[in-house]
Order: sequence, then C-alpha cells, then structure tokens
Amino acid sequence: MALIKCKDCNNEISDSAESCPKCGAPVPKTIGPDEEQCPHCMTIVHSSATKCPGCRAVKGYIYDPRYGAFGKTGTIVWA
Repeated sequence: MALIKCKDCNNEISDSAESCPKCGAPVPKTIGPDEEQCPHCMTIVHSSATKCPGCRAVKGYIYDPRYGAFGKTGTIVWA
C-alpha cells in the first residue's frame, strides 16, 4: 500500500482506495497489458470487452444528447 495524490484535490490517499475520501474522485488503478479502464466508472475490463460490467457503458459508441447513442467509425470511445 502506498500513498498517492488525488488527481482532483491533491489529498494524500491510499492507492488501494476506490475513491478519494475528501472529494470522491475515483482512483485510477494499475492495469495490465490486456486491460483498459472504463473512463466512466474506472472499472478495469479486458481490452476485447465491448461492455463495461460496472456501469454498462458500451465501447465503440458515442452518446450525443440530441441524437442518443450512435456508432462512430475510426475512433473507439466509451459512451
């Protein structure tokens, strides 16, 4: 266990914490070579996953409040 600085408030927190106890910001986790992190809920998922098991965000689609979710070619994003 090591102490790291919160990216939002610079408070010192444990690297094993889920979120900062002061401001609530999620703590980024160390990921392996075949993993990536969901930008919405910070859940670590396999790089070939198409849906986050934590928040159900879908990889490969972008959300626009005017149009809803739609596919976007050339760029892989989480929405």
